[in-house]
Amino acid sequence: MNIHINGRHFDLTDALKNHINDRLAYLESHFEKLMEVHVVLHKERENHIAEATMHIAHMPNIHAKAETSDMYASVDMMIDKLKHQIQKHKEKELTERDHGE
Repeated sequence: MNIHINGRHFDLTDALKNHINDRLAYLESHFEKLMEVHVVLHKERENHIAEATMHIAHMPNIHAKAETSDMYASVDMMIDKLKHQIQKHKEKELTERDHGE
């Protein structure tokens, strides 16, 4: 899986990059079709915003955004949203396969 991390109006530290890579590695270990992830981190006033777009084989792109007062919390919330959406798509795919659609 290719991971692209960009920061806007925000100093992107190695610790934060490692945190994102570790959390995304967990997703990759559970969802084998992940191909590419684009993560953008930015700060607007006191809000820390984390956004990601995930490209998954044979599925529509998945996008998630989270906004909190702490960048690590925003990243964790964003990745939880991605995980939830992936699970939802996988369940839908299994249901369609079981019903022969």
